[in-house]
Amino acid sequence: MKKHLLIIVSLAILSISNLMAQTGSLTTNLDYPYTIEAGTDLSFTVTYTSDVDCEITCAIFLTSSGTNEPDWNTWQKGYDNTAVSAATDGTADITVAIPGNFNSDNLGDGLSYILCLALNTSASGDFAWSNTGNLLTITESSSIVNKLEFTSTPPSMVEQGQEVTLNYQYSLAEEKGYIAKIALAVYEGYTQIKDIEACSTYPEVQGILDETNDSFTFTIPGDLELSSELAEGQRYVFEATLFEAGWNWLSINTLIDVTVSTSTGIDSNQDKELKLYPNPVKDMLTVEGAELGEKIKIYSSTGALIKTEVITNTSIQVDVSELAKGMYFIQTSNSTVKFIKN
Repeated sequence: MKKHLLIIVSLAILSISNLMAQTGSLTTNLDYPYTIEAGTDLSFTVTYTSDVDCEITCAIFLTSSGTNEPDWNTWQKGYDNTAVSAATDGTADITVAIPGNFNSDNLGDGLSYILCLALNTSASGDFAWSNTGNLLTITESSSIVNKLEFTSTPPSMVEQGQEVTLNYQYSLAEEKGYIAKIALAVYEGYTQIKDIEACSTYPEVQGILDETNDSFTFTIPGDLELSSELAEGQRYVFEATLFEAGWNWLSINTLIDVTVSTSTGIDSNQDKELKLYPNPVKDMLTVEGAELGEKIKIYSSTGALIKTEVITNTSIQVDVSELAKGMYFIQTSNSTVKFIKN
């Protein structure tokens, strides 16, 4: 009995030691920053070293605030996994399909696509990475591709009972059946929790090979739970996702965060003449474009009125140093603009 126990303990220690000993490295033959056209395949070779059999995981994220480090909350494309054997200076050929709706020119200021690679096992997860500096410049596709995207920026804040119109466009590269999902949904990270059925549509599209525009109008339910009432880590998004018939996801989707609040009288249509800077802001926020004598109101992301200022100049500074970090909205008589407090 003691002998058997000693063997079990020894095996357990050996197993733990093997997991802790997993080491590796990986590099690619791409010359970063690398430029590629949307709707095409990105093919490259990975050179790796690993002391165990594992997988090479590949995914596309966005950079964080213009750095060369990925922001793990901005997952852009599903993971591609390639199984490889333990080796020193082993090689593996990887191919990643770049979605047709990707376009670096449409990203926000300072943002770039970044290719993230990792070695991993099911037992220990990732144990080697190649992320820093793997920037991708993705140009607009020159041919018809499977694409579904919003053609106007959805509101970043909506109220219970508010009517919302989402404008979208799609194109199909093949004459076959597809499903274009446009929805208000709840996500946790990049995992779908549920669709809000009253705010979702799933039109079937067939054999349309050129760009087609459409829109979906719905009303936010008056009893829909507020963003502040969602479970921790969950959020509302406007989603545009293209599926093949049978609900096979094509890895072409757009998730745009939106806050659901109680009725505050906020107009969620943004007036481009109203300018805020710096944004994000730490202490003093400069507001330009409001009319003299007009009141501006600052609301929290849940719709609570925080403070009111009177416009005494075409450009005024608002002290936001005492606000907690997070997302806020400035409302004038005809527009609402979002800003981030750091």
